[in-house]
Amino acid sequence: MENQILNREQNATLDFHLMSSPLLMSTKCIGEQELSDFLEAFLDSCSLFGQSELYYRTKGRIENSTGEQDLIDYYAGLGQQYNQKGIDVLTIAINDFQEYVNNLPPNPPHPPADFSNFVQESKFFYEGLEIKPVDVTKLINVLNETVNAGTPSEIELYNYILSKANELKTVRQSPDRGAVDNIPWWKIVAIAVIIGIAALEIWRCIFRNRCSKTEKAAYKAGYTIAGLVLKFC
Repeated sequence: MENQILNREQNATLDFHLMSSPLLMSTKCIGEQELSDFLEAFLDSCSLFGQSELYYRTKGRIENSTGEQDLIDYYAGLGQQYNQKGIDVLTIAINDFQEYVNNLPPNPPHPPADFSNFVQESKFFYEGLEIKPVDVTKLINVLNETVNAGTPSEIELYNYILSKANELKTVRQSPDRGAVDNIPWWKIVAIAVIIGIAALEIWRCIFRNRCSKTEKAAYKAGYTIAGLVLKFC
């Protein structure tokens, strides 16, 4: 629900954090503080990137209407400022989480993880989103890539999450910030991290006897993804 006191950018940020809170709270309850800290910082960086794009979009509208240079410069400055804040937060999160992953104990011998229920529930969630059919295809492609990367072992899923977080940093440092297409590339990369963190629930069921229902993991990731896609556009 829109808060009448907040402006557009503040409302979008609040809604995104509210929609991502179930996934974040889930990581806070499992006793893996480093993962929780990483996700919280990662979500913070995503909200900063989202605010940045809202400011850049305002800049573009002014360029195509009045062309008032003072306003163009003002919103361009805000866009750049928030993008850099997001990069700074993400850099710290990646460095801290990389150190944690480097020190994880090796996984014992195990069969590959079964992500079939997680995939099924995630697809069902995506089908209900008010987005274009082609965007559902994009989400499913990211889902399939993520579970394929994480199927062999838990540590490979951790490393995949880190690789995508680093890719997001690289994308946001590029001239176009990955801000093209209907679901822009920076969001696609961020979604891979979100799905990966939710998929860790399945590995916890294998190793740590902390099982939660698979559909809950899929839906917690789904709410976060929906907030990222729909609130910063």
